Formats: sequence, structure tokens, C-alpha cells
Amino acid sequence: MTTPPPQPPDELPTWFEEFYRREVTALARVVMRAGGTLQEAEDAAHEIFAKMLHRVRHGEEIRYPRAYARKAVLNYFTGIRSRHKRGHELAVKSALPETWQDLRLEEWEGRQWVDQLLTHCPPAQRKVMECVLEGLSHHEIADLLGKTPATVRKNYQLGRQCLEPFVRHACQVVAQIDSRSDISPISQEDAR
Repeated sequence: MTTPPPQPPDELPTWFEEFYRREVTALARVVMRAGGTLQEAEDAAHEIFAKMLHRVRHGEEIRYPRAYARKAVLNYFTGIRSRHKRGHELAVKSALPETWQDLRLEEWEGRQWVDQLLTHCPPAQRKVMECVLEGLSHHEIADLLGKTPATVRKNYQLGRQCLEPFVRHACQVVAQIDSRSDISPISQEDAR
């Protein structure tokens, strides 16, 4: 998705409002997955949209706005975090990060499982798979990572092949658990 030609500075580009509605929540999630709180995520997303609007109003073309926004919001958040960390150490408050307290636990567990699976992929394949999970197209990923779309497609294919045995095994384990009807709760005597 390329941006249309620039509009007069006082007008909001026609595509921008729809893009904002569609992507603001996704951008906030990107920051939260990177370790930000809900407030930090919302602030970063809105800041990036303001910067994008400024650039577009001043005649700059953003070739892939979605990929640009994701990369920009991560850079913005990383910069904010590094400035905050300079003066003090961050303390771990609980086993569950503050970031995820606003999300359902099941979503967090699912994401942790996916992140763990992705560690089995080589770095290039892992990065492509993470971008696919964020909903980016092959062209947007190529632009974001500075690679060709063909390279992205190949890394995606190899990543899927790498993950297939692990996913198949997980499905088999779940099927075995579901098929067991004789599972009974552990009695107090068994627990001792």
C-alpha cells in the first residue's frame, strides 16, 4: 500500500483516517509485546501516527505505511525505555510481567508458546515468522528487513518447515490428553 500524492497541509489525507482506525490497536500490541505497559503502548502508537501524519502532509511518501509504523513504534519505544533505564535498574515485580496484566492470561500463554517455538528457527526465519504473526505482507516484511520479497518468501517457507515437527508433536500430545477419559484428580494420599 503506497501513500497517495501529498495533500494541502490543512487537510487530513483520505487514506490516513481509515489506516489509523485499522492499525492503532495493532501498533499498541507491538509495543506491549516488546515489554511496554498499556499506557506506554498507547502513547507510542499515537506519537508515531502524529509523526506519520506530519511527514505525509509535508509531501513525503511512505511506501509501506504499516511496516513503517511498526518499525517506527518499536524504535520510539526502545529509545524511551533506554532513556528510562539509564538512571536505575528495573525491578521484577512478579512472575507475570506488568505488560500482560491487561491481556487475558490465555493470550499471553499462547504467545509464550509461539515465542518458544520460534527459538527453534534460525534468526532470519524467526524474524520473518514474527513479522507474519504481526500481520505484515511479504512485501512489507521485505521493506522492513531490507530484503527481497523472494528472500522473505523462502525464509517463511523454511521457517514453516522448521516448525512443522514441533507443532505436529504438540498436536499429538494434546490429542493424547484429550483421548484419556480415565484421568482422575490426584488424591491427598497420592500427593504425599
